[in-house]
Amino acid sequence: MKLTKIFGLLFISLIAFVGTVNAQDQTVTINTSHTYNVDPVAGVTYTWATTGGTSTDLVAQTGNSMTLIWDAPGTFDVTVFGTDANGCLTETRTSEILVVGASSVMFANLPANDAVISCSPLIGGALTVSDFDVVFTGGVAPFELTYEKTAIDGTKSTLVVTMGAAGDATPLTGQLSISDFENLTAGDQTVSIQLISATTADLGIVAVDADVANNTRSVTVHGKPTISGAITLN
Repeated sequence: MKLTKIFGLLFISLIAFVGTVNAQDQTVTINTSHTYNVDPVAGVTYTWATTGGTSTDLVAQTGNSMTLIWDAPGTFDVTVFGTDANGCLTETRTSEILVVGASSVMFANLPANDAVISCSPLIGGALTVSDFDVVFTGGVAPFELTYEKTAIDGTKSTLVVTMGAAGDATPLTGQLSISDFENLTAGDQTVSIQLISATTADLGIVAVDADVANNTRSVTVHGKPTISGAITLN
C-alpha cells in the first residue's frame, strides 16, 4: 500500500515537472521585446535568468511566462527552472538566443542603381521598367518596408512591401521598380520613390538612411521632340 502510494506520488511529480520551452532557439534584433514561456504547473514558481544580453530585471518574473528586452548583441542563453511548494526543483530548461545588431536600409550605392534619365517612348512603344536595389543591414528578416511614390503630377501614394523571408541573412537585397512613361510635354517629367520606414520581423525599428541620395530614386523622362509640317516630295 505504501509502495503504491509512493509510486503514485513519484509519477505525478514526473508529469508535473516535465515541460518544454515553447520558445525555440532563435535570432532576434537588438532593442526588441520578446516573451518566453514554459507550460504552467499548479503550485510551481519559476526562476528565469539569462547569461547576458539584457538589462531587464527578471527577479520579479516568477510565473511560467516572462518578457524582456534584448539590449546587447551576442549569443546568450535563457534558462528557467521551477520550485514547488515542498521546495523541490524541476530540471532547468535552456534556449539559445542570437541577438543581432540594429537594422538599417538604403538604396544600393552602385552606378547601375542611380537615378534614370531617358527619352519618352514613342506611341505604342514598350515602357521600360527600372529596378532599384534596396539593401537591409542587420536585424531579422523578413522586413516590412514602407515607401512613397510621387507621380508625374506630384500625387503621392504610400506603398508597403515585404522583403526577404524568415531565416534570410543580412545584408539582404530587395528591389523596388519604376516604369517610365510617355512624356507629351515640352520639358522633363519625373516619377520617384522614397524610403519612408521599415520594421524587422520581430518589430524592431529599421533606420532609414537620412541622405536623399541613399533613400530616393527617380526616373526622369525628357519631353518628346516633334516634327512639324507635312512630308513634301520634290
